[in-house]
Amino acid sequence: MSARRRPGPRFFLFLLFILVAALAAAALSPLTRVQRVVAGGMRGAPGLARAAGIRRGMRLWSLVGPSLSRRVQRGSPWVRSATVIWVPPRGVRVSLVSRRGVARTPCRSGTCDLSARGMVLPTRHPAGPLLVGPWPTPQAGRIDPNAGVRAGLAVVEHLPSVVRPAVSQVVVGPVGEVDIFLLSGLTVRLGVATHLGEKMDEFVTIWRRAQQEATDLKVIDVSDPGHPAVVLAGYDHGASHR
Repeated sequence: MSARRRPGPRFFLFLLFILVAALAAAALSPLTRVQRVVAGGMRGAPGLARAAGIRRGMRLWSLVGPSLSRRVQRGSPWVRSATVIWVPPRGVRVSLVSRRGVARTPCRSGTCDLSARGMVLPTRHPAGPLLVGPWPTPQAGRIDPNAGVRAGLAVVEHLPSVVRPAVSQVVVGPVGEVDIFLLSGLTVRLGVATHLGEKMDEFVTIWRRAQQEATDLKVIDVSDPGHPAVVLAGYDHGASHR
């Protein structure tokens, strides 16, 4: 009985030719091109997707890997995260999650928004109080690592919703002491940004009582938790408030 012959070099060359021909046919086939792109999640999402190269006619295999998601995310500092997924048979969905501005701050281009993590964002719809302090002017698109910025953002985060619309500025001093300035002219002295929940509760209690009693306050000092003090409008001395 004769031994079975092993495939020779010609056989493997033929298989290689078939494989290359199949890949070439796939590359030229319109069935491997994206037909529909849907982008959403935040304003400007379609433009950010196009700028990252995600458009009709691109090859489906170019969606493999995280590179496209990173490219979309780098397109704007407002993009907190981006997800690019294939939607069979020939679609692509780009889902973006936007950062949220919680305060404003002077920056090199004028006034920028700040996210809760300190990302400096080009202003779209200015929202939140103006956060100022003795730190270098930040540049949009970067996270400001300054300790004063972090202290100011912590105060903004703890602002009660009933007070937030009335706040015009949060000012951080050279040693980290924080003052809140209301649109009415009232100043709230917090001291350093610690025990903020307790300090905010005391501030709101005094502020509401003053509104109910039609008392015109100039300063509410809650820098020493449990021992708040107030200064009446027209006076320069403080009086303990219990």
